[in-house]
Amino acid sequence: MEKRFDALIIGCGPAGLSAALNLQIRKKSFLILGSKVCSPWLEKAERIDNYLGFPGINGTALRDLFLDHVKKMDISIQSEKVSSIYHLGDFFVAKSGTKEYESKAIIIATGVHIEKPLEGENDYLGRGVSYCATCDGPLYRDKKVALVDFTEEEGWEEATFLSEIVDKIFYYPVKGMKTRTPLSNMEVLQEKPLALEGKDDKLQALVLENSTVPVEGLFIIRETQRADVLLPGLETKQGAIVVDENMATNVPGAFAAGDCTGKPYQLAKAVGQGGIASLSAVSFLDSRRA
Repeated sequence: MEKRFDALIIGCGPAGLSAALNLQIRKKSFLILGSKVCSPWLEKAERIDNYLGFPGINGTALRDLFLDHVKKMDISIQSEKVSSIYHLGDFFVAKSGTKEYESKAIIIATGVHIEKPLEGENDYLGRGVSYCATCDGPLYRDKKVALVDFTEEEGWEEATFLSEIVDKIFYYPVKGMKTRTPLSNMEVLQEKPLALEGKDDKLQALVLENSTVPVEGLFIIRETQRADVLLPGLETKQGAIVVDENMATNVPGAFAAGDCTGKPYQLAKAVGQGGIASLSAVSFLDSRRA
């Protein structure tokens, strides 16, 4: 960690990029941490008719306009996925792989999380279940692990990393293998994972549709992280982050915007909330200096 930023923005979709504009205008130091494809849901939209000023535009074109806007304002995006955030009194620490970033405030704009947890996932979190292979993979050196991949690229990179240190890796690509070739110590699972089994608070097996695979570790790689897992203590309701009219959460200094705050999942709402969250973060930062 080289410096402590005024704010970190987690996510580079419409809400995160909108938040970045105000922070830049108000001359706050900040960093955007997002995926390689900012807002995959927006990118897949074939036609958008309800965003003012851009009738009939497709999602990719609008996303590119957003990215061009922030680029012209000298705002850069760091392609890193944050696996966890910790509130340590008067500052936050965000972990991305082996890297850590500190900030005085944080804006969560990670988008909607759609995948349901596997049965037993919450029970074995930290007891065999992890969401970051580069963080926790070394703990399973020479052991058998599984990786459930809900992404199209990131999960494969994590699986490749694990294959170099574990004895065997069972890999389940939710979206398919495409043109990839299994690694030497990899078995590609054909059955869908359903649940986890263990004993004495330790994971022992991954239950599939018609069989069971013995493992000591399970890595689950999703496009977005569950909000309550991302920041421990964060209040959520039906999977959505609870915010007030200022986009403030129950954690002092933590704000949220966009689809991660719940329905309706609308582009205009995300952009507006991003602007509010950043202005609220600015007020929070300024109040601490007073």
